[in-house]
Amino acid sequence: MRISEFEALVHDIVLPAFPASEVLPADELVAAFARGDLAVVADERRRGVAIGTRPSDDVMLLTWLAVGPAGRGQGVGSALVRAALAEWQERFDPLLVLGEVEDPAYHAGSAATGDPAARLRFYQRLGARRIELPFVMPRVAPDQPRVDHMLLLALGGRALQPRDERAIGPALERFLRAYVAASGEERVDGSYADDIEAMFAAAPSARLG
Repeated sequence: MRISEFEALVHDIVLPAFPASEVLPADELVAAFARGDLAVVADERRRGVAIGTRPSDDVMLLTWLAVGPAGRGQGVGSALVRAALAEWQERFDPLLVLGEVEDPAYHAGSAATGDPAARLRFYQRLGARRIELPFVMPRVAPDQPRVDHMLLLALGGRALQPRDERAIGPALERFLRAYVAASGEERVDGSYADDIEAMFAAAPSARLG
């Protein structure tokens, strides 16, 4: 995909689908794509896009999944998730591919950003499993507020096979520490807020729900 094509997807599909607190600005997304920092899978008709990142070597994050109005209700989102998981499994063989969703018990959603309950059901239909962890989603950028009450889901990876499920704890902790380190959450003394420290402490014993 050319940079200009990705930039068009960002402006037309990605940015309208997320509040500013959950997505990077367009110029930062395009720069990350140009550096090769993003794993991108797009619908062939450019109706939707899945964007992944690798904060740590053995864990990937489906950071943004967005489908434009022309692709909604046509299975584009499901096809994108399946295609992204297949491509990333082949390229990177991750232990985990993760996703973040708003907890519908706390988030109402909107016409622009969608229904959190429907989004959770969407991922569950694709086989997603909740990670039993007091998850704290770090802020997307130092100048953005944190989004509270998010759920962390396991979408794919070797850990979804029974023989590898017990191995997720150490890999999950490495991922979370790398993810949070890039967010500007660290205090001057090198510590983090109590809820983030609690998440780190719980990660080694985390299990799939």
